[in-house]
Parts: sequence; C-alpha cells; structure tokens
Amino acid sequence: MKQYLLLLAAFAFLFLNTLTGCDEEDKQEQFDDTKQIDSFSFEELDPVVTGVITNTDIALTVPYDTDVTALTPTVTHSALASLSPASETTQDFRLPVDYTVTSEDGSTQVYTATVTKEEPPLDSSNAILNFSFEGLAPVVTAYVGEGEIKAWIPDLSAASNLTPTIVISENATISPASGVAQDFSSPITYTVTAEDGSIQTYTTTITEETEVDLASGPAFTWINWYLSVPIDNGGSATSIYYEDIENNNLSEDAAPFFYLNDDDSYTMYTKFTGATTSGYKEINGSGYCRTELREYWRGNQSTSDNWIMDRKSVHGLASTLSVDFCNGDGQTYVAQIHGRSRTGAPGDPATVKVLWKEGELITEHYVKPTKEGDLWTSKYIRKTSIGQVDNEKFTITLLVKRGVLYYALHCEAKGIDVEYTELYDYATNGYIHDNYFKTGNYFKWNDDKVEDSQVILYSARTAHTE
Repeated sequence: MKQYLLLLAAFAFLFLNTLTGCDEEDKQEQFDDTKQIDSFSFEELDPVVTGVITNTDIALTVPYDTDVTALTPTVTHSALASLSPASETTQDFRLPVDYTVTSEDGSTQVYTATVTKEEPPLDSSNAILNFSFEGLAPVVTAYVGEGEIKAWIPDLSAASNLTPTIVISENATISPASGVAQDFSSPITYTVTAEDGSIQTYTTTITEETEVDLASGPAFTWINWYLSVPIDNGGSATSIYYEDIENNNLSEDAAPFFYLNDDDSYTMYTKFTGATTSGYKEINGSGYCRTELREYWRGNQSTSDNWIMDRKSVHGLASTLSVDFCNGDGQTYVAQIHGRSRTGAPGDPATVKVLWKEGELITEHYVKPTKEGDLWTSKYIRKTSIGQVDNEKFTITLLVKRGVLYYALHCEAKGIDVEYTELYDYATNGYIHDNYFKTGNYFKWNDDKVEDSQVILYSARTAHTE
C-alpha cells in the first residue's frame, strides 16, 4: 500500500510538471513576430514624397534641388514592433540608410531607404550677358538689349576687324563664337542656343562715337530746369518754375535768393532757414538749405521722368560758376547727379556730388554696396580732390557716357584744364536708379540762421542721347 501511494504521488508530480511546461510554451507562442514597414514618406516636402516599398527596399525620388543631407522621414510600421532609427529622426540620405524593425518576439528585419534626385530640367537660358571689345583702348562695352547689341567705337574704320569677348548664359552656346574676329562694317547676327535647344538671336551694330556738345548753345534752357529756394512753403522749400525765371517774375521773398546780373549770369544766395526740399528742419538737424536748379531733362515738367546710366545713352552737365563767399564751414555743393528709386532700385541716393570746400573742388560718388541688402548710400562713398579754384570762375562737367562716369574741370585763372577723367563704371556695377542733374548753391551748414553762401552761375548746359 505504501508503495502504491508513492507511485501515485510521483505520477501526480510528473503530470503537473507537464501541464506547467505546456503553459510556458503557450505563453512564448503569444509574442508577436510581425516586423514590417508599412509606409515611408517625407512630409516636409511639397508635394509630399512617399516611398515605394519593394520587399525590403524603399525607393524615394525627390525634386532635383532638394537638400538630401537633412531629411526627416515619417515611418509607420507593425504596431508592436520598434524602429531604429526612429520615425521623425533627421538623416543624411546622400547614401542609403538602413532601418531595423524589431518585432515583439525579438526578431528583426532590415529595410534600406534609398533617395534619388530627379534630373534637373534642361536650362532654358540663352542670353548674352556682356559684349565687349577688349582690344580697343579704352575697352568698349556694348549695350545689350532685347535682341540687339550696339557699340560705339572711337574710329569706325576699325569695325572691319574687331574681336568681341562675349559672356553668355551658363550651359548655353553661341555662334559665331566669342573671341573670333568679325567684320562689323555690316550688322552681325549672333545666335545663342540654350541647353534645352531654345534659341535667341542678337543683331550687332557698330557706330562711331560722337561727343556731346556741352560748350555751345544757350547758357540756359530754362524749360529744362526748376529752382528751389529756402523760403518756407507749407513746411518745405519753395519751387520756382521756368516761366517765372524767364520773365524775372520772382516774388519779393524769393528775389534776394536768385536774381539776374548785368552780364546775364545769376546770383544764387542761400542761408539756413529751416526750409529744405525734404521738409522743415531745425538748427543742427539733418538737412541743409539750398538755392539750386533741378533738371527736367526733356523739358516736360515732371520729376518722374528721368534718365538712366546704361550702355546705350550719354548724359552730360557743364556748369560754369564761381563762389563769391561761403561762410560757416566754407562748404557748398555746386553740382550733383541725384538718383531716384525705381523698380528694383529702392532709395533716392545723392549718387554724385561736387563739393566746393574752402576753394578746393572735391568729387564725391557712391560705389556699389559690398554688403547684401545695403542701398547705394554715403556708407559707400569715394572722395577725390580735383583742383583748387578758390573764388575764380570755373567749369565743372559731369558726363555719364555709356554707363561710365567722367568729370572734366577748366579754370582759366588757375591754369586748370583737366580733360574727361573716369571716376566709376555704374553700368557694370549694377546701378539702375533713375537720375537727374542739379547745380547751384547747396550750402552745407545748419548750425545757425546767420552764416550764408553766394554762388554766381554763368551757364548750365545739358545734353542727352537715348
């Protein structure tokens, strides 16, 4: 009996142990073994790019200009699995990136994500950007317009054998080629072909350069000017127009500031009154007063009609003056090229000025800003001393010829005879503002309302070609 009980107990132990083992086995079989990536996309791109999953390969094609060094994929996968690297983790996809999915039961599956950029579109640019004759002295840079190229050279006989240097759009080709001599006695057509096969033709013509005449003709063409005087007119300086100047019909207040002399010159007197062309200013403020002429270049009485410094045109001012006296700091501006804003060219820069400073003439001109976003301002100014004229009569000429600024200075009493001297190439440096000439007595003083300045203006001649 005792042996029977022992056998029964042993049998029960073995039976229970077997049941327990089966239960543990059942528990192991319940762990999920799914480890699948269901979707892989770049939600940050517009439009969203979704990968194509083939077995364990994930292929994505992104726009050609996408920065693949820092893309952040959104990845969905089996619910009970984990992913490494995790979804929403930024990666560098210049090379394929492996993603490991680990299921609940610990098994793994590796997927490889490969990003390919679309082929960029073929370039459609087919422009001539610059056309010049480097072999001429000085170098001649042509005007390039819509389908046309025009160049002005000193001696037209040279046109029969000229070698152009041509800059064209990237990836484009040109025929005839740059650097190949041509006979420009007759127009030459250049064809620029873009990478995508589209073409643009340019017809090139060469003309002999002629000098504009700033020495003869009427001393003043008043319809091309209006006058500012420092008399308060509702908070700003007073403007006087050509009819009143021609008829000597200035008001009693304006007459002391501008009047005709016996030799047909004009006295231009000024002092700080607070009445400036930019509004009323206080002593020691930001503005100066002036008795100064402002150009209407085509006589149409509109300040919105101005000229530009391009390769096609020529614009000149020859102003003959003398400074009777200039008190205060002894400084007054006697000639200017002033800029005005236009589309793509914000601001109204005082681009070029000629300063009389205690008898010395100094040119001040703005140059191209070196910091992106900066405007053409006095932050970027160059100053050049051009002669000591003291209180003698002199002629200052400002010439913008095919986009390049020159000056000339003549003062017989001082033996000064400076021919045209280049100051700056505005066309090459991207200056596209509208412009107009000014001349007279722009008195650089605002410390008080006592000091004054007086200039005699003998002539102000302008010339323009379009």
